Amino acid sequence: VDLSHKTGYVNVYFISGENIMFKMLMLFVALFTSVCFASGAAAQTAERPDVKLGDLWTYSRTDTRYGQPPCTYSRLVREVDEKPVLIVDNPKNCQVGVNPVGLEFPLEIGKTWHRKYSSVSGSVKQESDATYTVVGVEKIAVPAGTFDAFKIIASINYTIMGTVMMASTGTTTVTMWYSPQVRKSVKITARSAFSSPWVGPTSGLVITELVRYQLAARATQAETGQTQPTIQ
Repeated sequence: VDLSHKTGYVNVYFISGENIMFKMLMLFVALFTSVCFASGAAAQTAERPDVKLGDLWTYSRTDTRYGQPPCTYSRLVREVDEKPVLIVDNPKNCQVGVNPVGLEFPLEIGKTWHRKYSSVSGSVKQESDATYTVVGVEKIAVPAGTFDAFKIIASINYTIMGTVMMASTGTTTVTMWYSPQVRKSVKITARSAFSSPWVGPTSGLVITELVRYQLAARATQAETGQTQPTIQ
């Protein structure tokens, strides 16, 4: 193989009865392609979403832990100041709780961050220690459609202190698919394993999926320069 600096072409010379050079060239092409793929994927980023008054997301939630039927809730942006104010419309009393995945923008493949949380509700206090990693970009299908999304995995260790019935310790693995197009998560799965004096060892899975969404009018991509992630 002659990698000519003068012409920029790759010249292949075959030895009679042998195809070793051809195999070497194919290996070179495969390695070059894989490097380019990795570089292109790693270059993808998602900036902090531009949230507007009137943005609306509706989700379905299925909790396998307690045999509850699926329910639906919505998040609506009612005010926008330093932080958007989300009003939860929850007619069927879904146990929405706090979003367990605190995203740190900009998102990019390979990024990892760490957070600690503390919350108090009456006499019950919860302490959480979480690590998040952006593992890739992939297509994800939910009732609202199919989207290119950043996949984030979070490992959360937590302790709940309070009454005997509420006291527990456990670990939750949360997988989240964030879509810049939707400006929010399109799917979240939370698989938990915990133990308490009251119920003993317990495990379960909670699945949250986007059913529909409506975004307020925005500037065009040409005006903002924003691009969406794509599968390389």
